[in-house]
Amino acid sequence: MLRCGAHADQMGPIDDQMFFLERLKLLIIMAKAYLKGYPLGDRRKAAVIDNARYVFYQALQKSTVGEQEVSRDHVFLQRAQLLAVMAQSFAEDNPVGAFRKKAIEDNIAWISSHLAEKFAVSGMEFLKVA
Repeated sequence: MLRCGAHADQMGPIDDQMFFLERLKLLIIMAKAYLKGYPLGDRRKAAVIDNARYVFYQALQKSTVGEQEVSRDHVFLQRAQLLAVMAQSFAEDNPVGAFRKKAIEDNIAWISSHLAEKFAVSGMEFLKVA
């Protein structure tokens, strides 16, 4: 069996920032899968909604903790919240037309480019999924 990742003795604790980023990446993957037409069953819908709520509230909490200046990080958190709202909307079977799909795609592209630039995840395969 192929095992990926660090060995147990090399792993450190996961902080809130890392957990937030992993949940955001998962939300991106879920949204891309939806845009490509993969079916949303009841369990996937529940997972999207749960993940979207977590990302939304963590982004909200992080944006109120720091300074209120409009920086690229602040815009990133706002975009993460927007993606969470969009994902929760399509998971709740609200109508999604061509313009909304384009808005989701644009938002994912912006968030992905920010992640690649800020956190040096450009080589990560999650951006190429779905």
